[in-house]
Amino acid sequence: MTKKSSRVVSGSVTGVRSGEHLGEDRTLEYSIITVRVDSSLRGDHSPSQVEIAMSSADEGTPFAVLGRPVPDTGQRAVWFLKTVDPAFGFDGYVLTWSGGQVRVDGNGNVIDDHGETTAAREAVTLKTLSAVKAVVTRAG
Repeated sequence: MTKKSSRVVSGSVTGVRSGEHLGEDRTLEYSIITVRVDSSLRGDHSPSQVEIAMSSADEGTPFAVLGRPVPDTGQRAVWFLKTVDPAFGFDGYVLTWSGGQVRVDGNGNVIDDHGETTAAREAVTLKTLSAVKAVVTRAG
């Protein structure tokens, strides 16, 4: 997952905007997650803030993606990100895969709510934010 990501960051959510439309398809709505970057583990080491688009509704009907909780303000995590195609008119990122976030609690422990993918199970076995960062850094 690390090698497929253009950027991997650790940080905290500072804001969530809902109901945003990207590109020409006006039926899909996105939540835009603003993250204060505490450390950049892969890719560009600037800026100190990133925006992540997560699809959240289709034709006005909200939906959830298994293994991809929409984080709340203050949530800490490591995000695995890919740049967005410029045609969407959004200068930000999307998750590398649907569960491309490893959420952690206030003590730096991995929260087990990431679904049943191989990467999600591995993140839970790592147990801490420090361990996740070490694995990402080694993977380069």
